[in-house]
Amino acid sequence: MGEEAFFIDQISTFIETSVLDETQRGFDQTTIYGKDTSIDAIVSSAKRFPMLAERQVIVVKEAQNLSRTIEDLLPYIKNPQHTTTLVICYKYKSIDKRKALYKALSKAHVVFESKNESAVLKALQNNHPYEEVAYELITTENIHQDIGMGMIGELSNEMDETAFLHYLKKTMKTDCVRHSPLLRKKIKKVAVLGGSGSFAISNAIQKKADVYIRQCKCRF
Repeated sequence: MGEEAFFIDQISTFIETSVLDETQRGFDQTTIYGKDTSIDAIVSSAKRFPMLAERQVIVVKEAQNLSRTIEDLLPYIKNPQHTTTLVICYKYKSIDKRKALYKALSKAHVVFESKNESAVLKALQNNHPYEEVAYELITTENIHQDIGMGMIGELSNEMDETAFLHYLKKTMKTDCVRHSPLLRKKIKKVAVLGGSGSFAISNAIQKKADVYIRQCKCRF
């Protein structure tokens, strides 16, 4: 859970491609989207037994769409099916830590902010019983929590702000770019982060970036 959707997607993809082998996924892995399901349907699926593998994997993506009923998951969390790995991808916000659901999850399950991805992957590397998964973790993880959260580089030629915004729209294939007030400055050094990225603004300033590009969830 958390505001960094990019990291949440990375973690869920890793689980989807690593926990079960290709043959087992066809029988014992299910991907569900929050907008298309309900807590009752998720619980019903989670209570099934696996067919081929020792456990089944259920990944619930965009679970923030279930925010109004997410607390209904509490009875299952207190008495889960131990042959089910249930992954809840809760983007752009966190589950209320004051509520019973979060407290139950904290006691019996793994709950973490998406920004702590590298620490979670390191723990998987140290504790996961499957050799193949451990190998994949070694090759992909970043054990330094403060390194690698985005990229910074320079344009071949500096551009004025308006020209850069048009260039950005064309490159990212988007119809809309939301920006802060223009400062009538040239753009040369560009910092970018996949995710809302508000926590890294100071880092971009420290690196003397002329512009900082991040994902923004717009509400109208």
